[in-house]
Amino acid sequence: MRIKKFQEILNKEKIDAAILFRGNPNINYFSQNPDIGSSSLVIPKDKDPFFISKKLRFENLDNEAKIKGINLDGKLGDFINKGFYGKTIGLDKLNLSSLIFDKFKKEWKVRIVDVSKILSELRVVKSGDEIDKISKNCKILSETFREVLDNFDFKTEREVEVALSNISKEKGGDFCFKPIVASGVNSATPHYMANSSKLKKGFCIIDFGVKYEGYCSDMTRTIFIGKPKKEHLEAYNKVLEAHNLAAEITKPEMKAEALHKRILEYFGKSKDYFIHNLGHGVGIEIHELPSLALESKDILKKNSCFTIEPGLYFPKKFGIRIEELYLLKNKVIPLTDYSKELKIL
Repeated sequence: MRIKKFQEILNKEKIDAAILFRGNPNINYFSQNPDIGSSSLVIPKDKDPFFISKKLRFENLDNEAKIKGINLDGKLGDFINKGFYGKTIGLDKLNLSSLIFDKFKKEWKVRIVDVSKILSELRVVKSGDEIDKISKNCKILSETFREVLDNFDFKTEREVEVALSNISKEKGGDFCFKPIVASGVNSATPHYMANSSKLKKGFCIIDFGVKYEGYCSDMTRTIFIGKPKKEHLEAYNKVLEAHNLAAEITKPEMKAEALHKRILEYFGKSKDYFIHNLGHGVGIEIHELPSLALESKDILKKNSCFTIEPGLYFPKKFGIRIEELYLLKNKVIPLTDYSKELKIL
């Protein structure tokens, strides 16, 4: 179904074929096999797709789409210039360096079209089996969070990261990005990555995601180490209320930009301390469409999966972020599952 829909778009845009080079995440999307990646994929507008390789590396062709492989006996450019794939070729510029993209445009005697936007938009609405895989992934993520946070006895940020890794692997998952464990003043940096300090008193942001069966998940909780003051509790409740408000008002066909603006309005005088996007799509990659951002042109679609993650970051003091991964039906349904109430240790 994914391939057929893409081929319909290729026909509509008068693109003879799209070529996805090895390592492109969209190859996993079309084949539904996260282990495939050593070969390139050709999707003609009106013929069966096929993998191509110079070295017959088709040992992992157990893919749900039943895509076959062929050995490419010669240079790809020669086949292109002989019109083997057609006169208009689609390339995914988002997953190619500009140098390589421009090189192909110069050397190939065909019309080159960037299909990255088409591919990104195609992946927004998730199929039933994709939702099942993401849901299973989120179960692993939530159970890992629960074990780590309910048995929190660590001395350093790094120890927390290691525990997240070990437990998620035991459950069949693996990191899809380097986790953030930011305690004390480190929590004021939204994308703090060191994870090398001793755990400091105050807020501690823990943000991590798991990859399972080729799909990603993402969740953030902020806990408090020590005894919070009134300003800490008020700031946390402000973020929690913003999160709950965003989840409550999110509906299909809503403009992503409007949702972000509404949360800025809610933060009021604190809005300058909300310094990142409200959320992002999640699928075979950790950041996909839709983008829940201030200048986003995306429209929220049924059966899309995305995070809602408001936060406040006060320089040299502390930061707070609460992130949940949701599935959008008539309203948002949480896929990750751990209490958003402040956990005090």
